[in-house]
Amino acid sequence: MADSKASATIVLVARNDADLVGGAVASLLAQQGGGYPIQVIDDGSTDATWDRIQDVIKTVGPHDHELKTVRCPESKGPRRLIEAIEKLETPYAIIASPEDRSRPERVERILRVIDSTAAAVIATNRTRLGGSVIEHAGNGFRARSGPIDAREIAFHLGCTPTTLGTLAVRTDVLHAFPTLSGPRLSEDLGPLFGFRGSIIDTSYYLDETLVDFRPIRETATLDVRSRETCREGLFANLIASRTGMLNDLRDLRREQSSDGEETTLVHLEASLKGVLIELVERWTQAREELWSRDMRPCWVTQHELKESNHRVERLRPRSLIGRVKQAISRQRSAA
Repeated sequence: MADSKASATIVLVARNDADLVGGAVASLLAQQGGGYPIQVIDDGSTDATWDRIQDVIKTVGPHDHELKTVRCPESKGPRRLIEAIEKLETPYAIIASPEDRSRPERVERILRVIDSTAAAVIATNRTRLGGSVIEHAGNGFRARSGPIDAREIAFHLGCTPTTLGTLAVRTDVLHAFPTLSGPRLSEDLGPLFGFRGSIIDTSYYLDETLVDFRPIRETATLDVRSRETCREGLFANLIASRTGMLNDLRDLRREQSSDGEETTLVHLEASLKGVLIELVERWTQAREELWSRDMRPCWVTQHELKESNHRVERLRPRSLIGRVKQAISRQRSAA
């Protein structure tokens, strides 16, 4: 291991990432500072992901790290990552993604920060689109390293979903709470872990770029419909995420004994409820604007469409073309 006293395992889960995973694995094997445990897991890929992993290992040749590769026949999605972290023998996990290109000092630097802060969660800066996992919590006013309060994570409403490429977590962000259910695994795990880390101990933001990012695909900047419908989906995801945070807070309060800590958590719960109310208002506004123009997310079911028809008709813009179409539709129905 490196000179750092902290101990962490790097975990990378890939599925159908044959065009990306090779660079990610190579950058992990090039980590400086000593030998580290590295787990590379193929989560039921149907493309050449596994072959690419093996090819890169052969190409890199001898290294000092404790590399373990696992090929799983079936995909479990986020559950695969959670299970891997829960089974670790080291107290920390450094989570990597197939699109990451880790800089050589990434792991060594994170371990030194863990040594000096004993934080439950470490998030670092990056050149990745969207910023670091919980960088959004301090966006605009956090320009240096330091602890991130649970309020900062919960209150920031404008963030877009992020990935886990620069996150280090202590395993008790899982063990100290009930097992994550299936619906909760569909949330963005970065803010979830960051919030948990803040309420059980500390989440620390390291204002350094330790990972470069290779985007999976270009953004469809001309697809206005996709951008606007994603806005509705974004607010729905944020509502689910903050509801999960509220549940985590209530679960942890059962273990609290200090009056001061209990008072702080009560205040945080009240604040979270306020955040949820604001998010619901934003989601409702976005939904009504979009549905009035027949622009609905792909995940809206036919049943939901039928239930909302009367509402959509009421909100539909009363343009000349719209009125003509409605008149023709009524005539056909009458016939």
